[in-house]
Amino acid sequence: QHDHLVDVRDEMHVLELPCHSRRSKHKSAAQAEKEFKEDPLGSCPVLWVRIDPDVEWAKSMDFRQPHYAWMQALKMERDVVGQYEACQGLTNAAEDIFINALSDTLSNGKLYYRVRTMAAAALATSYVESDQTAGLNKVLSFFRRRFMYESGAMKQNNFAQITDYFLQRGIVAGVAGVIAKEAMEIAGEFLLSVLNSNDNAGNVYDDDYFVADMLTCTARMCLRLESNDTVDRCYQEILRYLAVSELVPAQNGIILGAATNALAELAVAKRKISTEGNASFRNEVVDTLLEVISGVASNTPFYESRKGSLRALMRLESGSLGILKMVLSLADGHVEGSKPTNPASSSRLRRAALREILRASQNDAQVRLGLR
Repeated sequence: QHDHLVDVRDEMHVLELPCHSRRSKHKSAAQAEKEFKEDPLGSCPVLWVRIDPDVEWAKSMDFRQPHYAWMQALKMERDVVGQYEACQGLTNAAEDIFINALSDTLSNGKLYYRVRTMAAAALATSYVESDQTAGLNKVLSFFRRRFMYESGAMKQNNFAQITDYFLQRGIVAGVAGVIAKEAMEIAGEFLLSVLNSNDNAGNVYDDDYFVADMLTCTARMCLRLESNDTVDRCYQEILRYLAVSELVPAQNGIILGAATNALAELAVAKRKISTEGNASFRNEVVDTLLEVISGVASNTPFYESRKGSLRALMRLESGSLGILKMVLSLADGHVEGSKPTNPASSSRLRRAALREILRASQNDAQVRLGLR
């Protein structure tokens, strides 16, 4: 390992690092280049490169190097930042050797959980030409071994080990990021099964944020899949969690906010599918959102759930003046039957409402805002 100190004074700086290596006297330049292409790991004297390994610069950086270099960094780096960057660099890797390296990282319980969740996210997006689900299958296989029964149902949540908690959340988010069409269908079924069979009955810790992640990720996957059956199944799951949240309110209303956003995602997904019955489905979703909003305004002061409700409505009905007024009424806590809210919270929510309205108006020049 060699450190090179570089004096950077200009906005753009080009640097060439010396590489002291000797080519065998019996090899020509063409032969050496051919060997490098066939076996870069054994031929290149530079295994990997890191920029600012001590994290001393406040910077935004896009650094690229070959996948084999990232794999070497993942295997040989000893600090967490280097391992995390290596997992990021291996995103969309398209060879079995890189997929196996990420799989080993995910399974290694000695590594920091953020490195393992990043490995899961990178693995889910990796595939080879002959198998678009190669990386995703590795992730799902690990999750099923660790957190599911052979029947496919989820084991009871046990967050006594904080690593398991963050692994579950990270894997769900990573699976939702798949890019191959064939893999998306498998990912959608997996997310629905996890959402359906999640069991927190025997857990001493709540799973509110885990459920919120599942709702958000499943709805986004439905938006990408554009499948009527998947949308309908996800809709029923969201309604179930909404009913549960009314009986047992989640911390800070996080599940309610995620569920309302998920409903908006489903309505948008349904709109993209040109089949009969989509208009009635959309109206049903809007009615459900309005019911949720009236309940949110009257029963809970939680900022996240109220913000989620108004964001969902704005996404569906950005051109409706009545909806815009209701959004601001929700922000101010002026919905009929609502309880007085904290002025600071109301001001914060009103700013969020105005941001949503401005975002909608930028997308639709015909929207006229009756704010006064």
